Amino acid sequence: MLQWNPSRNPRRLLFFRRKAIKLTVLGTYGGRLRPYRLTSFLLNDSILLDAGSAAWALPLAAQARIETLLLTHAHLDHIADLCFLLDNTFGERTSSFRVWSLPAVLEALRQNIFNNRIWPDLTSMQINSAPILETCPLTPGKKVQIEGVEVTAHPVDHAVPATGFLIEGEGGAILYTGDTGPTNAIWEAAREAKNLRAIITEISFPDRMEAVALKSKHYTPGLLGREISKMPPDLPIYLFHTKPRFLEEVHREVAALGLSRFFWLEQDQTYEFGP
Repeated sequence: MLQWNPSRNPRRLLFFRRKAIKLTVLGTYGGRLRPYRLTSFLLNDSILLDAGSAAWALPLAAQARIETLLLTHAHLDHIADLCFLLDNTFGERTSSFRVWSLPAVLEALRQNIFNNRIWPDLTSMQINSAPILETCPLTPGKKVQIEGVEVTAHPVDHAVPATGFLIEGEGGAILYTGDTGPTNAIWEAAREAKNLRAIITEISFPDRMEAVALKSKHYTPGLLGREISKMPPDLPIYLFHTKPRFLEEVHREVAALGLSRFFWLEQDQTYEFGP
């Protein structure tokens, strides 16, 4: 079993254990610019965590194994590949593809995407006697069993209704904020969580664009640095969602914070989290 040792591997943390949470990075950016893919992660091979680039990053067989999506919010960079994933794989499952999120997020999908104008209403179309798409509302703070893990939604402060997720497996838990600016509820949940192994949070803009970040409700390095006091101590913090054209600037500013617990998620890499 490998333990966390930043001096041995400063760019990637791995926690190995049987039945640990496995997270594969399909896309980790807040914009699309070759070769940078939009935000999307594959959890334990069957759960999609946001859907910015799932159809682009995965072969067809891997897409067909995905049973459900945990969706933080309905902004385009987090849903861009959902329609194409469903188009690629309908009829490959014996049950509906499920999208789990806050009721307001699901309603935004129904009104603005699956409305028979932008895309067919897949909730009313059936394959194998089941709807192609089923929307499943989450209640903030209420734990739900989904594909072998326990998931709890905790709302965050973003420009539209949005949630992060506490995801608990047999070997430990991870906290994923999705898009957020300075917030409180999810950090309170993080401090109370048992066996939390890592925090995954966004950082979108450089410090010189703090006014833009605050208005759009995102983090800069400075804003995130000020949020540290709200988080559990000593845990590794993985960063994602930077706008591609600001990458070098944001990386320099994060390094200047001098916080050894910050790490960057790497596209196409797989991480495992356990004791």
